[in-house]
Parts: sequence; structure tokens; C-alpha cells
Amino acid sequence: MLPTSLDESLGPTSPSLTSLRDQVPPVPNRPREQDQCILDTIDSLLGGKKRHSSRGLDLWLITPKHMMMGSMTGDTFTQFLSSPCLQKERAPPGKPGKRRGKALPLSFVSFDFSRKLLVAKATFDVHDDLPRALDPLDIELPLSDITAGGMYVWSKKIDSNLREVRVMVSFRRPPRYFCRFEMETETKGKLHRRRATQFDFFKSDIQEAHGYPIHPINNGSAAYPLHWNAYQWVFEMDEIEFNRTKAAQLMIRRIPDLHIISNARYPATVEPNSFDEWNPPDLSDLDFEVRTLAEGLIGTGILRPQDWPDLLESLDTATLPYSRDAKLRVLESLFTEERIYDIKTTLQKRLRTFKSVPHTKDIKHVALIRTIQITPTRMLIGPPQQEASNTVTRKYADHLDDIIRVQFADEGDRIHILDYAKDADQVMPGVGLMARIRRALNKGIRVGGKLFFPIASSGSQQKDHSIWFFNPAAIDRTELFRWIGTVKETVVAKYAARMGLPFSTSRQIDLVIKIGKREDVEINGHCFTDGCSVAGTEVMWKAAEALRPNKTIQCRPSAIQFRLGGAKGMLACWPELAESNEVLLRKSQVKFNSDQVKLNVIRATHYQPAFLNRQFIMIMEANGVPQELFLELFDRALEKLQGFEDRIKAGTLTVDDLVLLGSCREFPISTLLQCGFNANPFVLDLCRLIKGRALQDLKWRNRLKIDGGVFLMGICDEVACLAEGEVFCQYQVDYDSEPIVVTGEVLVCRAPALHPGDVRRAMAVDRPKLRHLTNVVVFSTKGALPLPSMLGGGDLDGDDYTLIWDQRFVQPLKEFKPMNYTPPPPIRVDQVTQEHVNENFINYIMNDILGKVDNAHLANSDCYTPFHPFCLKLSEVHSTAVDFAKTGQPAELDPDLVPDRWPDFMGKEESKTYRSGKILGQLFRKVIPEPVFKPTNLTKAGYDLHPRLVDMFEPNLGLFVRLQFVKSRYEHDLQYTMRRFNVQEGEIVTSVPAHNRERMRSREQQHLHEALDVVYQAHVETTRENALKASLELVDLPTGTRLEEYIAWHAYMLAFEARNVMEADEQINRTLGGPGSASIFSGGMRILPLMSFPFVWWPELIALVTKTR
Repeated sequence: MLPTSLDESLGPTSPSLTSLRDQVPPVPNRPREQDQCILDTIDSLLGGKKRHSSRGLDLWLITPKHMMMGSMTGDTFTQFLSSPCLQKERAPPGKPGKRRGKALPLSFVSFDFSRKLLVAKATFDVHDDLPRALDPLDIELPLSDITAGGMYVWSKKIDSNLREVRVMVSFRRPPRYFCRFEMETETKGKLHRRRATQFDFFKSDIQEAHGYPIHPINNGSAAYPLHWNAYQWVFEMDEIEFNRTKAAQLMIRRIPDLHIISNARYPATVEPNSFDEWNPPDLSDLDFEVRTLAEGLIGTGILRPQDWPDLLESLDTATLPYSRDAKLRVLESLFTEERIYDIKTTLQKRLRTFKSVPHTKDIKHVALIRTIQITPTRMLIGPPQQEASNTVTRKYADHLDDIIRVQFADEGDRIHILDYAKDADQVMPGVGLMARIRRALNKGIRVGGKLFFPIASSGSQQKDHSIWFFNPAAIDRTELFRWIGTVKETVVAKYAARMGLPFSTSRQIDLVIKIGKREDVEINGHCFTDGCSVAGTEVMWKAAEALRPNKTIQCRPSAIQFRLGGAKGMLACWPELAESNEVLLRKSQVKFNSDQVKLNVIRATHYQPAFLNRQFIMIMEANGVPQELFLELFDRALEKLQGFEDRIKAGTLTVDDLVLLGSCREFPISTLLQCGFNANPFVLDLCRLIKGRALQDLKWRNRLKIDGGVFLMGICDEVACLAEGEVFCQYQVDYDSEPIVVTGEVLVCRAPALHPGDVRRAMAVDRPKLRHLTNVVVFSTKGALPLPSMLGGGDLDGDDYTLIWDQRFVQPLKEFKPMNYTPPPPIRVDQVTQEHVNENFINYIMNDILGKVDNAHLANSDCYTPFHPFCLKLSEVHSTAVDFAKTGQPAELDPDLVPDRWPDFMGKEESKTYRSGKILGQLFRKVIPEPVFKPTNLTKAGYDLHPRLVDMFEPNLGLFVRLQFVKSRYEHDLQYTMRRFNVQEGEIVTSVPAHNRERMRSREQQHLHEALDVVYQAHVETTRENALKASLELVDLPTGTRLEEYIAWHAYMLAFEARNVMEADEQINRTLGGPGSASIFSGGMRILPLMSFPFVWWPELIALVTKTR
């Protein structure tokens, strides 16, 4: 705990901040553009001589006299630390503020507009022993993390030359803290700072890696980064510095969708009643579910620790007449808040909404999972969320409170380990960011009073920096391992991957299967059937039913990707080789022995068109495909999108429009448009979202559709009817169309493609023995090398391949020999332990450089060509990084391979960007302006109700009331999902996430759609069931109308009738705290009235509007 002696006076001549509140007039909504001094200042700053310091910090640098740190509640700032700031006096040891050879002041505030950061440092003039994280304070705060209207500026003249200026910022999550590296002297100043963690707010001689299990709520000084959500600085400025400050404000105002500068009066400042109010409350008497919710609310900063007893007492009193579920639902609903100011009022509003709504429905293939996020300064616990299940969560369905998924992340972003952090960890592995991860893995984490330890992570989860933890007091580790199977692997990375197999998302097939064996095809040590085998027809039908449980299955898939105990890979349908319910496994598929006999499916084959990407375009152009072809395809793609909205409103959609809308596979936008919903604001929003995503894909990914190509999973030729270099491909666009066999010379490629030899020629042939297979690429099992292995090391355990027969690409392409890559020797031990698995996971995070390698390769390819030695070397580095999951050997990226300047199409900071004249640069600049999707504000949108629905029924007021509760629960769940993934309503419904460069990459962008689809379908099923239960007493249905149709009509009116829209907007203000509430999403966007509720019943709405009256 910091001593109260840190609270220094600002001096007898300084006015109190409390008195300033009534003196400062509101700031105008817009800056005065005519203020030539400010504009001249910006011109001189940005157009003047280039500065030497890092990222131009000295351009905007101002030096404070005083700094206060504390908590912002409403319009009041509670000050906890207050101190003068040193500039040159009493400089601490070492080299603080050292950046690229130019020393910055010991205390300063500045802006890095290229990275959109507020950067600050404060060396406090105190005699107390400060924690490492405050000695000195060194932070980076993303401007997007400042709350809406959370930057306040006040000034007054002291004399003719000087002004006193005060700046306050409040933020929604802790900034990135740094502290001095303990062994700076030993490293001769090379390592002068490292990332600070929560442990660095303790005054302790113990290193973090050797500390106790991580707790969600801390006491004393360790709680400061959690509860201090506002900083305040006091400056004395001359007119030049003051104009610089005003210029910085103007720069901030010009950043799109960033509304952080306040127009309100400057907040009052008060002293804390007691430092003890931030100590954690006693939660030991609470049951696990309530306790974890309490820890989550306090740990995320939504609720102050001192307020929990009042909240619990009010909650117990308010929910006494209701079930225990009502208490849990109310607590869960509070996670949509930023901060709770008035406990009793908030609870009363939430209770009215959630007391009568049933709890979340149990849905097959979905499990309620607790996800914990551990950042450098916090442990964030949310309410359980519906996610796709896996083999383990299905096995322990009665113990889901004892299984959690833990993700390691930065404050609002993915963890990015820079070289200096790796070097620091090599010198001192006991402190810093990686030490915090080690502590969690080796010492465990405590959640809801239970102690959890790590066990395993699937491949995709490891890429997401996630790992599963379990409670050994409830789930016996030995029994769990025995059930998983016998893993005898001595390569640590392979052992970790094997143990992660049961944690892969999958769906269990409802079929008793017969398991047999089949030999691999090996030639000269090369396996041509690696990961692929066969199964019977009933297996395929049941797999399709498992993947689409509520859909009519019109055709069986030709192949599926599966998990079966310790086996994984592809199963192709081959009736003459396998019995109807039989699965034949190859040695290449069986990773370890297991007694499990339940077959699990991950995905099934289906038609997908071919798309080019930046890597393919770069390699194809280097190998002879003319630029003009790419430009022609790009222009044509843009032409197809022109007039899209006009055609929607006019009801004159083209075939290309329907194909574009078909990218939303689970939500029937095209059908709704054809049924007269082409004036509905929500449907129009979805159309604009899909068009915007298409434009973003063109601009940032060069995602060009090729009519003469497909993108399909690969399997092997089981009957050896294909010669070396031959492939078979028969595609079927949909169930109603005829299958088409591709013949002739083709190109085959696989992403990622970095090496010039990653695009290869093949001969597509027709073989009657293979015609029962559709929407797969069948590869030959003959020849010197398997063709998939020549495509960036591909195999047949679930890889997708692009096959192109458009001869404009095929004929000019010159084939380059494939990369000759030898992986490094794997890391082996005599017997793998959990400690080895933990360190392997840490090594993956620390050496996760695939993105850096891809970026360096793309930039060097643009500057030179993919044949340049730099690019060829980067291709090898990429392969080494990919093979980490097999070898455990990290790849090393030579700094000389990383360019100093980047082509404009990569979107890097402007000072390091050049205008690319090559093909990717030309394509990039064709999409202007930047496509941005913003949802419609229903309260301001003019629209007509669907003419077939107006006055269709006489409103049932009782049903309106009941559906309002169901709607509130649905929208609460949707809002939490929006906040959890930082997406908009339309992105959830369509499972089409727009590209958002500020979005935290909690999942890779290409996999986000899968998570959104699972969550939304769960919301839909729960909502439909809740509405049915709430409406069962209704017996006076109109003749010829089903109850679901009656519900759908009332839901539609509830969402879109004007008076209901206005009531919904008022309800948002009441429930979320009114105008100016802290209940906002990242970026400062207030919640708008949601529109998707009636489309939970889209089949019924379509049935209503197409009925014959």
C-alpha cells in the first residue's frame, strides 16, 4: 500500500480542482478551424525538419509539473497518488527515457499519432520506496481505450506569458506499463526497460515466476492498475506549448470514430475516504457460481470492491421471491456495464428485465464454458458463455465448473513479443510478461475459491494463446489421461499436440461405428496417404446430420474431417472399400492409442469458389501471369459491387448479387429480399455489411474470385487410377445443379504460399471410378513425391487446396521447383511432463513470429521479387515457424530480413510507408475511400413496415408484455457477445465479421465467423424456446396461424413499430444508466436499439408474408 505522504499539495497559489468545475465553460462541439495559430502549429510540427527521437514523440511533447492518479466515478475524480514530477533533479539511476540515442525528459506527456497512443512518463519527486511499476511510471495508452468524452482539458492564464493547463483522461482498461529492467547495467544499457505486470506493483523481493497462484482480485498496491482508471496532469505552458496542446486536440478530433475529447465541465477532485476501500471483500461464504461472477465484476473494474457487500445485500433482498437463477441472471447482466455507480437503482432495473426469463437452454453440441483472460495486470472472468463443445467438455458435462479455458492476452490486444522482451526473458526469466505466464502455468490460478492447473491446448487454441485448465480436486488427472489415451511421444511439441486433440472443437456423430485398419501408401519414404482414409455412406450421412442438426440434409458429403480418440484427419466416402457404418484408420492418422470409440466430426466437404490472395498474386505474377489479368479481374469485381444498394431497394438483384449475399450461409438474406424485406433497415444493414466486407477483402487481402476455380479439401486416390501429376476434381455448386468434372491442365496451390514453387501445374482428368466423389480434390498416390507435400508442406489431414483451370492463369505460368526444406531436429526428453508442456506453450507465445515473417516476405517481394534471396530465406523461416508444433524448435527472424520501409498496401505507419508501384499497390489504391460499416440508428431512420405485416393481426397486449422480457434477455446476451468479440449486431447474425484493425484478435479473423455462428445459433434456439414457454397460455390464435407465426408478428412489431422503437431507446437509457452512461463499447459507441430480435423467427416471417390472404 502506498503511504498517504505521497499526497502532496499543489501549492498555496493553485486553485482546488473542485472549484474549477464551476469556472470552466463547456468546450464547443468542434474546434475553431479558423484559429490560424493552431493550424500553423500543426503545419510546423508535421512539415518541419524530421526529428530524431522515437516515433516523433518530441513533436507533441509537454512536460508536467504535477501528476495525480486515481479513479473516475461519474463526474468525480478520486485522487490516490499525487506528486510533483521531476525533470532533471534527483534523476534515478540508469538511463530513463532513453530512446534511440536521444534522451527524453524524466517526466513528459506526448502523442504517437502513427500508432494512436498517448505516451507518458512520470518520475515522482517523493522520498518513499515506490514499487517498480511506479519508479518511474512509464505507460503507453491507446487512444481508443480512453472512454468516450474521457479527455478533459482546462486552462487559465497565470501571467502574460504562462498558462496553467490541466489534462485528465479516464480509460476503460489499464494502459501498457513498463518498468526499468533490473539488470540494465549488466546488459550495458541494451535492455533498459521491460513490460511491467501486476506483480511489479508489489514491493517485494520475490520474483513473479516464484509467486503464489494468480488471483482475480488483489489487495494493497497490486490492486492499483485495476482500480486506477484515470490520470491527471498539471502543466505550466507558454503560448507555443499551449498551441501545441490545442493542435494535438485537433489531431485527435480528426481521427475517425474517436470521440474522446469531452465537452463537459472539468471533473471535481476529491480525496479517498480510505485506502482500505480497495481491499478485496470476503467472498469465502459464496457458492462457486456467485463467487466467480463477483470476482469477474470486481476484477474487470465494473464494481468497486467496497460495493460488493451492498450489492449482495440488495440482490438477496430483491431476488428473495424468485429462484436462484434469477440472482445469477441479474449478476451476469451486469457485465454489459463499464462501471456501476448506483447499485440499488441498477439492480432494480435489471431485476425487472431478468426475473421472469428462463435460464440459458441446454443445446446439443454447445457447452457453457468459462473463459478467463490473463493480461499483464488483470485476471478477467466473464459469465459462462455458449461455445462449441469438444470431446472433453462432453465427457465432463457435469463438471463444467471445473474446466476453464484460459487465454493470455495483452491489455486489449494479442500478446506481441518483441525482441527486447525475448532478450530480457533470457537474462531474467523470473520477471516480466513471460514470468507472469509461467506463474499461471506452474503455480495455477484461483477462480471461485478453486485452484486450477493447465492440462492441454489444441493447435488452433495454441495459436490463440489459449490453454485449458482443470480443477484436480474434482477431476482426477490420472483418470483423465487414461481416458484420453496412451501418449508415448518423447518429442515435447508432438506430445503437447497429441494431448490437445480431444480439446479440438467437434460434434459427436450419433452412430455406433465399426473400426478397421488400412495400410498407408508409401514410396521411397514418402507417405502419399498422409492423414486420409475411408469410411462408409452411413458415416457420411450421420456426420452431415451432426453438423446441421436442424437442417434437411439433401446430399451426403464426399469426405469429412474427423477426430476419433487418438486418430485424426480425413475420411472419404468409399462404399466399395468400407461398410456403411465402418471407419478404416491408417497408421498416419493414429497419433496415439485410445479406447474411445465415438466418432467426432469437425467439418464436411462442400462447394467453395476459388479466390486469389496477395501471396498467390505476388507469386503468380513473378512466375509469368500478366499484371493486366489481375487488374481486369479487380475492375470487374468492383463493377459488380457498384449500384448494389440501389438494386436491393429496387428488387433487381443480379446473379452476382445473389452469389455475394450467399456468403452469408446461415441467414437467408436473399430470400428475405425476395419476400419484400428490401426496405427493412436491418436487412439493408446486413447487405451493406456484406458489401463492405467484400470491398475490405479486395482492398486489404486482394481477395479476387476466379470463376474458373474451386477451393476444396484434399483426399487421396484410394484405387490408384490417377497417374503421377494427375488430379481428379468434380464440383457441384448446389444440390439442384449438375456436377461438373474438371479436365485439362490446371494450377494447384495452398495457402500460405511464400515460395515461388508453391504454385504447381497438374493435369485434371476424368475417372469413372472417382465420380462418386464431389467437391474434393483427389490427389494421385503415384510418383516420386506427393503433390500436396510440394505445396508448402501440405498433407491430407484436412488441408484445403485451390484448383484453377482458367487458362489465362495456367498457360503463362512458369513452374518453379518446390522448396527443398529440412525441418530442424525436434526437442526430445526421456519422459514428457506437464512442466515440459507448459514451457513448450510459453516458447510458442514467445516465438510466435508467423505474422512478422509473412509481413516481411510480402514487403520484400514487393520491393524485390519472391525470387530474391531475402524472400527465399523468409520462406524457410516460415516453414520452421509452422513446424514448431512438431519440433518445438523456434524460428529466428534475422532483423536484416525485416524492411525499414513498407509498401502502402500493408497499412503501416505513414512515416515508414512508400507508394508501391507494383501490382498489389495498384490494386490497393483502386478501393477508395476505406470501406467502413456503421449500423443504422433505428431512432433516426425513416422506413416503412412490411405492407403484408401491417394490420395482419389484432395486437395481443399480454403477448407483447411477455415477449418484451424475452427480447430483453436476447438483446442482453447479444450485447455481451458484441462486447466480448468487439463486433456489431449484424456481424453476429451473418457470421460475417468486418475487418476491424482496432479489434482485439481474441481469435484469428478467419476463424471469428465460426465462433459467432455457434454463439448466435445458441441465442436463437434459447430465445425461441423462451418465447414458446412465455406464450403457452395463449389459446385464442387466429384461424390458420401457428403459435410461432403469431410470436413472429408480435416480435416484428415490437422491434420496428415506431412507438416501440422509441420505448426501446428510452429503455436503453434507463437500464444502462441514462445519457452519458459508462455502458459503451470499445471506441465510445453507445448501444443503439437492436433490430435482429424478430428475425429469430425468419422462417415464420417469410411464411406470413407469402401466405395467400
